[in-house]
Amino acid sequence: MDAIGAATFGAALLATAVAWWAGSRRRTRLALFALLLAALAIRINLAAHWYLGKWDERYHAVVARHLMDHPLEPTLFEHPLHEVPPERWLESRVWITHPTLTMQLMALSMSVFGVDEFAMRVPSLVVSTLAVLLTFLLGKRLLGASGGLVAAGFHAWNESATLWAGGLRSADHVDTLMAFLVELGVLAALWAADDHDPPGLSRWGKAALVGGITGLAFLTKEGGALVCPAVLFFALLVHLRSQAPIRDLEQGISVVALPALACSVAALLVLPWYLHLAHAFPAEFAWLRGRSIHYFLEPVDKHAGSWTWHIANLSYDYGLLAPVALVAFIVHAFRRRRDWLPVVGWFLLTYAIYSLAATKMRGYVLPAAPVVFLSYGFFIPRCFDLGSGASRPPRVAAGTLGVLIIALFVQGATPRPWATPVRDPLWTQELRDLGARVKALPPGRWIVFNVGRPIEAMFYAPATCSAILPDAATVDEALAKGFRVAVYADPEESTIGALHSDPRVTLLPRYPGTRAARRLAGLLVALPSRRLALYNVAEGTVLADYLESFGLSVTVESRTPRSEEFERNRREGRTPVILLQPDAQPPKSLGTEQADAIFVVDPAYAMPLRQRPAPPPAGS
Repeated sequence: MDAIGAATFGAALLATAVAWWAGSRRRTRLALFALLLAALAIRINLAAHWYLGKWDERYHAVVARHLMDHPLEPTLFEHPLHEVPPERWLESRVWITHPTLTMQLMALSMSVFGVDEFAMRVPSLVVSTLAVLLTFLLGKRLLGASGGLVAAGFHAWNESATLWAGGLRSADHVDTLMAFLVELGVLAALWAADDHDPPGLSRWGKAALVGGITGLAFLTKEGGALVCPAVLFFALLVHLRSQAPIRDLEQGISVVALPALACSVAALLVLPWYLHLAHAFPAEFAWLRGRSIHYFLEPVDKHAGSWTWHIANLSYDYGLLAPVALVAFIVHAFRRRRDWLPVVGWFLLTYAIYSLAATKMRGYVLPAAPVVFLSYGFFIPRCFDLGSGASRPPRVAAGTLGVLIIALFVQGATPRPWATPVRDPLWTQELRDLGARVKALPPGRWIVFNVGRPIEAMFYAPATCSAILPDAATVDEALAKGFRVAVYADPEESTIGALHSDPRVTLLPRYPGTRAARRLAGLLVALPSRRLALYNVAEGTVLADYLESFGLSVTVESRTPRSEEFERNRREGRTPVILLQPDAQPPKSLGTEQADAIFVVDPAYAMPLRQRPAPPPAGS
């Protein structure tokens, strides 16, 4: 654990303790404020890393960077060397895979705080923390202040919510904003459906507010936004009562009319953006229209699973015994608390739709996560307070169950302070240096070849980046299309060949801070296997992260291998590689297993060997 992890988790634990102390004394505002501080501290720890997440964040970051220059034109490759069809969206110029509201907020944040990985994540930090406040407000409405605080506490510490906000999971900031807006829309829908509010101007205004939030959610991630007017419909149904015929007629009309108004307002908010897309990017928009149906009918990118996939992941995302609390909450709603049914409908509708969809991703059901936290807020306090009429054995059993549920949540569904072991990896330092070199080039439309991570590089460098090493024909093509050509390589590299002497090509020297790591990577890439187990390595975590850029799959240890590890490496298909300093001899402690290892001399990353006694001869 580094200093940032220790400080943020220490602050989160202290704030949570304050929240418990204040909540037990009915000082609700202080408890809530402390929980929000805890939530923010946890999220800062996971967002405080200076690299782009390997899932979707790198694409969203580049699009957001370009939106700073043209807010109505979402682009990935500003000036692609080759035009590609819209379905090749990882290589396309126009990026409309998701609506752009999230990326526009990221662009706005970077306009205010500067172009920086952490600044890009500020909107997610804010809305993910505010979502904890929304969970409290929902919980207070349904469960009372104490239940709301418990639900908010579980939300604050939930690992899934924090990892998405930190850009460490697929769809990252898009799903984070979507979850916040859906929860806000649900809260507004319950407010709009209050049965003490007649269907007059006030209620129509509240329904329009639900529609506005729905529209914003649709501009974040489309179809899932419709859960907000659906919850409004459910809530109006629940509040419908047998009354005088005129009053009953008014209520009956409002059950349909208010959700219809919400949908109409959402459509009016969304329509201008989609008309703009259809006019400005007709080919991409035509592809977009069929994309959602394609995701529903066919698994995309191997994200497949059975219809029970999302239900099975409940225990993984929210604690092993989360289904116990959730089922208890749902049963209680149907039996005794009909006013909870709209919230139950929110959960069931979300899980039903995405359980039927062919493509399965955990972020799809993230907007329904607050229902799980509400179920904890309902169930956990009851475990510790069965009432004065309960005998001792049931009280002990219920208390034990409550402790077990909390323990399993902490063990399996809370973030770890060491979740980001490398905050400023070597490859990001390389790309930051490359960006500075590109900015120092003469003005023009540049394309930089031979960049190991071209998508990430375009966040730092105002140029089109490509992983290929160009031949003369590619250089000619780039020049003919108006590009100025640069190659990311040192002059002495043998692989660049004639490019070294081509006056049309500018060589951009590599980052000197990774020279030693690049040298070692070159030696390892030349080995027969790409799956390696490295031993006797200094700075192993940082090095392993960097070696991934070269297509290597490595495990690292700072010591020499133990005898049992050779068999494990064989099962996993890994070749053991032991780093040695110059003039060092292979350790005698390896015995006959020395023949299974490859020894690589590296002065920078090999640690001094501590010789252990050699194993005794067989039979001695």
